[in-house]
Amino acid sequence: MKKKRLLITIICIVVLIIVLWITTVIPRIMAKITADKYVKKINIEANYDGMEYAKPFDTWFVYYKSQEEKRYVISVDSHYFPTNVVYDGFHGTSMINDSTPSEPISNETESKIIPNDANIIVNNEVNNIETPTALDQTTENVKIDIVDGTLTRDGAEIIITDNNTDKYGYGTDFKLQKKENNNWVDLEYLPNTSFTDIAYKLNNNTLKLNVNFKEHYGTLKDGIYRLSKPVYSNRTKYDIYSNEFEIKWFILTQLLTKH
Repeated sequence: MKKKRLLITIICIVVLIIVLWITTVIPRIMAKITADKYVKKINIEANYDGMEYAKPFDTWFVYYKSQEEKRYVISVDSHYFPTNVVYDGFHGTSMINDSTPSEPISNETESKIIPNDANIIVNNEVNNIETPTALDQTTENVKIDIVDGTLTRDGAEIIITDNNTDKYGYGTDFKLQKKENNNWVDLEYLPNTSFTDIAYKLNNNTLKLNVNFKEHYGTLKDGIYRLSKPVYSNRTKYDIYSNEFEIKWFILTQLLTKH
């Protein structure tokens, strides 16, 4: 009887571990521990500022905020076994296993990114490491507008204009923020929210997309909102914000404000 109970207990523990692993609870903790150890190792004084899984790169982005209130990212591979730092946002460099960057932080290095063709790690050996190069792109050359006449409490049509030489990549995902006491507050997604994994190409520097507020947030209540879309430049994520729009009783208006 005791052996049977012990067996059942072991099975329950194993099942629990598997569930926590598949639902990324354990990998999330592992990624944060790995990033925390790395930040401590390079003697950077910064506070943890959130994290997320970047599906396009099979990488965890762990964010830190410096004493100067600047936000940096440490990228940790991979999804289910995040134990390897592959990008150091403090120095703008790719990392090889336990190597530590020696270059000081500068505005120039912050603009550099990891090229797509760089073979960072092959069987724990350095192979064809390229110097990070800058692309001709900046979020200042991108704007997102709500198309006139399309705004409702349940959704809208947006138009993205990207005037960069090297365009960003755009998917279906988006976030909504609501202005409360002159501060922008992220709205919570509805349970089980997901987005289709599709990459869109721009036509003459523009892209029109329909966004469904109701599907991801429910019908919007009165208030002032803005929409943000994430863009990825290799292992760095940026958020681009739309113009503000207001929803109120009987009237839906777009505010002609600067992004």
